[in-house]
Amino acid sequence: MSTIRGHHPPATANATPPVMPTFFAGPARWFRCAYAVPILTGGLLLAPAASRAETLMDPYLQAAAPDGISVLVECDSAGPVTVDYGPTEALGATAATAGIEPTTAGTQMHRVRLAGLSPNTRYYYRARHGTSLSPIRTFRTLVETGRGFRFAVMGDCRSGPAVHDAIALRIKDTGPLFSLYGGDLCNDPAYATWKKEFFRPNELALAAEVPFFNVPGNHEKWEVNTRAFMVAPASLSGTPAYASFDCGDAHFLLLNNELPLGADSPQYAFAREDLARTTQPWKIVVAHRPAFSSGKHGNDPAMQALTREVFEPAGVALVLAGHDHNYQHNLVRGLHHFVLGGGGAYLTPPAVKDFTVKAEAVHHFAVVDVTGTTLRLAAYREDGSELETLDLRKDAPPSPPPPP
Repeated sequence: MSTIRGHHPPATANATPPVMPTFFAGPARWFRCAYAVPILTGGLLLAPAASRAETLMDPYLQAAAPDGISVLVECDSAGPVTVDYGPTEALGATAATAGIEPTTAGTQMHRVRLAGLSPNTRYYYRARHGTSLSPIRTFRTLVETGRGFRFAVMGDCRSGPAVHDAIALRIKDTGPLFSLYGGDLCNDPAYATWKKEFFRPNELALAAEVPFFNVPGNHEKWEVNTRAFMVAPASLSGTPAYASFDCGDAHFLLLNNELPLGADSPQYAFAREDLARTTQPWKIVVAHRPAFSSGKHGNDPAMQALTREVFEPAGVALVLAGHDHNYQHNLVRGLHHFVLGGGGAYLTPPAVKDFTVKAEAVHHFAVVDVTGTTLRLAAYREDGSELETLDLRKDAPPSPPPPP
């Protein structure tokens, strides 16, 4: 059952109350050189000298799970990064670089996995590398089945840094457990564009304490820097290009429109098997290209085929996408499709079609609260005013019979 109503409080009563982290207003200043970036010389991007052993950007969080999380740290050398972490500011445990991916600028993206954590628990952490020491920041691990949680959604923040900064700040203020990004994080795959358009001060302050999952868009593409800056959650896909994960009573399938999605593709097979395998009450699909859109780009045939052949038979509740730079809520054969492409890119007007529930050319984001029996998606404009709220409900599973 679904209802679409007006204003609601931003939090679900059954969800775990968020712990509001401290906001860091500007660029990190714990480097010996604040925001050391490659130098443009004769049209070439030159990486910083490896001998300094410094960190070049604030650490941020990826691949969250109930029992672990990845800390990503960009450095000017391959020397190991150490992350100190623990349930209090005393920290107490340490982990070191588990893998490195180079960027096109020659910098090194270190992956540090914090493992053996407890679900729904706040942890503190800081990163050390050479002469650099980050401030202590916090995160919360994903929750276990049966516990409510909140996540945020934003897409297409490319080419609009000021809007992106404003929306990242608003998302942080809502206290989500994690964020889902719908791709097109920057206008092209170049290292300098990533730094100019995506790794904004407010985005870094958000991602340092709220992990995010991204599905690649057609602008940043599935190329060297995208692979360097992102870590996928562990799943049975066997590739970081697409994946799935659980949180609470929800299952999330993350698709990659930059790779084949036809019926004979490995990604199609993974999507079908993954959604058939999960027993979570709520199934949510995230992709960059929408199956149904009344905007400039229109419908995507591959996503429409997946919708008919995989998503609908599997009982998917929501499909979250971007690509068109507007807000759309479309309802097709009982499945709610959202276009959430208002994170900063220039706006394009949507039309009204027979599947349109609501459409508006406006910068925006969404916040979703999930319990075992309820799901509430609330969309907000850049100025914080409410666009729309959707409530979905599932019947609680029957209680097991008493023992004989």
